Amino acid sequence: MKTLQATDVSELYKDEGECVLFLTTPLCGTCMVARKFLTIVDHMESMPPIGEVDINYIPELAQEWEVTSVPCLLVIKNGRPTKRLYAFQSVATVVEFLQEA
Repeated sequence: MKTLQATDVSELYKDEGECVLFLTTPLCGTCMVARKFLTIVDHMESMPPIGEVDINYIPELAQEWEVTSVPCLLVIKNGRPTKRLYAFQSVATVVEFLQEA
């Protein structure tokens, strides 16, 4: 998983195509658990690359994307969010979410 800066996210947002972002905050305990799940998923074949960003650095985009809480796994296609995952119940849940994206 690659940690992204706010400027990187702004560029991804403008790009055509698809990307997956993990939105988090540094003091969120649930985010820490979700990050462990994503570390496992990141090593699996056929999973898309996932960028991680601290939502505190992109408040305007988070509001525009209607992100209601963290952790959030967000699929962006052609500059628009198309799918969100808030409940990181298990690694299997995350894999299923990404395969359906």
